[in-house]
Amino acid sequence: MRWMKWIKGNFMPDLRNNLFYYATKELSQDAFICWLCSYALEDVSERDEALRECAIDLVGAFVEEKGLDKSKVVLKDVQKQIGNIDVLLTASCEGNEYKIIVEDKIFASEHGGQLERYKSNVGKEVQDDAIVCIYFKTGFQSDYTKVEQAGYIVFDRRRLLSILEPYASKTDNRVFLDYYEYWKDFETITQSYRTVPLSEINDKRQVYGFFEDLQSCIRLDQKKMWAEFGYVPNASGGFHGLWFGMYDDVIEIDSLKAALYLQLELKWEEDHYGHKICLKLENQSDKKNERFGELKWKFVGALGDFGFVKPKRLGSGMHVTVGMYVYNQVADCNGLKSIVLEAINQYRKLFDVVKKGLPVK
Repeated sequence: MRWMKWIKGNFMPDLRNNLFYYATKELSQDAFICWLCSYALEDVSERDEALRECAIDLVGAFVEEKGLDKSKVVLKDVQKQIGNIDVLLTASCEGNEYKIIVEDKIFASEHGGQLERYKSNVGKEVQDDAIVCIYFKTGFQSDYTKVEQAGYIVFDRRRLLSILEPYASKTDNRVFLDYYEYWKDFETITQSYRTVPLSEINDKRQVYGFFEDLQSCIRLDQKKMWAEFGYVPNASGGFHGLWFGMYDDVIEIDSLKAALYLQLELKWEEDHYGHKICLKLENQSDKKNERFGELKWKFVGALGDFGFVKPKRLGSGMHVTVGMYVYNQVADCNGLKSIVLEAINQYRKLFDVVKKGLPVK
């Protein structure tokens, strides 16, 4: 047994001897998907029954959104990088042929209309209702709107692990176990933000696990609000940010249009992540920045009534911090989450004041 490490209450394998610790690119994951699915081919000669059952379950999970009886689905072919499609599977079910497009992403996201293009190209061979589109996402992504609009089913890391996990104890295949252990370790670290102090958050996976939680909470519990997250590079070293606001967050004052929203920033500071909550103003007007500068100062004059204070400096870009939310030090992510929800309540009060056309001090 390989040496094990202790991570916040869980023994996890040492990934230094794990193939996927080094093979981290999407091409490597493409290969794994093809390799595992190949065990479901009807004429496969490999005798590892656990891998065959797992592969059949995976292909079945891909097609179940189509309402097909997965017990009657037979995998006919596995292809890689056909017309830039990461993985293309051909399957039959009750005499009908189906094409399964698997677009594989780890940390990248969809771009350049690629999803629609792949679907259109495959549509030249089979009818649209015979195409299954899978967006295979093992990393983090803030927004799946374009993916879903393109007709793709999001197949995320947790869904994948739920399929692999039952077979991890039934096979000694090192490729399968390396892949499973790598992503299981990834998910364990991601979710560890729930149990460790903020001062011990030192991995961006913990940060994005927390952001996913907050994003879901804001969208579900705070009506009419949007939330997105990502990394923001800048000259001072960059930060991981979660930005959120009202869906109708555009306000107009003195014929100037601007969006008012909040931003939670987690920035690496020597050995941990520091945090702050900013009130942001985005210039959405065609007017020159001089007039936008006047608008920034009008907001600064009203912040004290809503729990925000003036930042050390007012920037001059299109997205400007006009206020910093004041809060006491918190011990963990749960505490910070409560503070974020408090800041949202104050932001909405300020937003209502401005939206009604009442004068800003």
